[in-house]
Amino acid sequence: MTSNKRGYVNRLNFVKDCLDRDILIAHGQKDIRLSHKLGFVDIFMRPHQFGLYPHLLRDAALLIAETMDFYHLDEFIISGVPTSASALAVATALQTNKQLLELRVSEKDHGAYNKIDSSPWTVQGNIPNQQILVIEDAIVSGKNCTEFCKSLRQRDFYVSNIICFVDARKYSHQDSFIPTDISVYSVFSTDELRNLVRQVKSTC
Repeated sequence: MTSNKRGYVNRLNFVKDCLDRDILIAHGQKDIRLSHKLGFVDIFMRPHQFGLYPHLLRDAALLIAETMDFYHLDEFIISGVPTSASALAVATALQTNKQLLELRVSEKDHGAYNKIDSSPWTVQGNIPNQQILVIEDAIVSGKNCTEFCKSLRQRDFYVSNIICFVDARKYSHQDSFIPTDISVYSVFSTDELRNLVRQVKSTC
């Protein structure tokens, strides 16, 4: 992704900002919560915390928009994996002026009893065969993201592409759950984050 010339956000400054706020962990320590998945984790980003810092959420959405442009994925309706990528999906929809589809984890047991919370699908009761671009915060094995994609497909939506903010599958000890007919694109890979962290530390 470093070849994209559009340059919405300076990636090096973004990584430095994430390091300063402990959203990006890069101290060489072992993360107990992730050790069963990744073993020794020397670097890991927590994009679900971008919502704590509105400017980071905005810049993250711009980086996702840049990724969409780079891979020509700008014709899709956007939907975020609940709930970790919900804020990223909303911010991306605002930055790209795209429609947003929200799929609940479980059907409401009150009100309109909706599983889908997006007009016109909720209001009209129609579920068109539309292309959905799925947004995920980080993929290690892709299990949660895959279950979400299955839920969309069961409702006759067409899902063939995922954008994750961080793709950590390369160092995962788990097999990937992502189906072969779904392509995964990432804003950052673990290797790129590691290289950017080195650059940040070399300038300090």
